[in-house]
Amino acid sequence: MAWKAPPNFGSLTFRRVEIVADLIGLVDLSAFSPDEMTELAAILPSHGFVPVDDPKDVAEQPDPQPALEPVEPGALAAPDPEATAPAEEEAGFDPNAKTVADVEAMNRNELFAFLKAHGVLRQPPIKNDELRAAAREVFASSAG
Repeated sequence: MAWKAPPNFGSLTFRRVEIVADLIGLVDLSAFSPDEMTELAAILPSHGFVPVDDPKDVAEQPDPQPALEPVEPGALAAPDPEATAPAEEEAGFDPNAKTVADVEAMNRNELFAFLKAHGVLRQPPIKNDELRAAAREVFASSAG
């Protein structure tokens, strides 16, 4: 008897033997003794395995996850930067009400929002220390 593995099954180790599924999700347990097969038959259902009488039945079943349709290059639009504003802006984060002392307490999203509000654009990859330095420069340039 064969067993159908659950979706996204990686592997299972039983008595130092790694059990892996084939391409259609079937697990072959013929290498185990009859006693071990009985023990596995009691264990496998609790891991999401389903017994299969005829492996050909599984091969003929449609894939439960349909294949994704191909997408033409350039068909996906870039996200609108205004539509993907950081959560701090939506929650009432006011970058204009910040002081130089607030810079050290700002998180990454707040630093990006603060810099953007002051016309300073920075793009990842960038370290938080570099963002804080740029924010301090905003204060220095406005004071002088």
